[in-house]
Amino acid sequence: MPHENGAVAKVLNISKESTLASILGVSESELVSLSCSVTKYHKPGKLLKKKSGEPRPTHDAHEPLKTIHERINSRPLKQVEYPPYVLGGISDPNNPRSCKRHAALHSGKKTLISEDIADFYPNTT
Repeated sequence: MPHENGAVAKVLNISKESTLASILGVSESELVSLSCSVTKYHKPGKLLKKKSGEPRPTHDAHEPLKTIHERINSRPLKQVEYPPYVLGGISDPNNPRSCKRHAALHSGKKTLISEDIADFYPNTT
């Protein structure tokens, strides 16, 4: 997969648990064991409130799931070259993206679909 500068990107084929385990720096048995008991590695996070006053619980991961989440984000996901139409919270120094930029693409359009993201992103007005 050639880049603009002519370099070729390494393509990750993660079709086997052993490959994913290797990328994440854990054994395959550790990865399978963690995936089979993932619910025990979640803990309640901050209890936020929706505009309606209803509670909106959040969840946090604790070790070792937290480390696996961080490694998934920093290893395979940071290496993905996302197409320009995929927006949101994607880290891409060559094509910076943000929720604000995504919203700007839709402003002034004839049709607008409104989703309740304010409860998910409390700082969004």
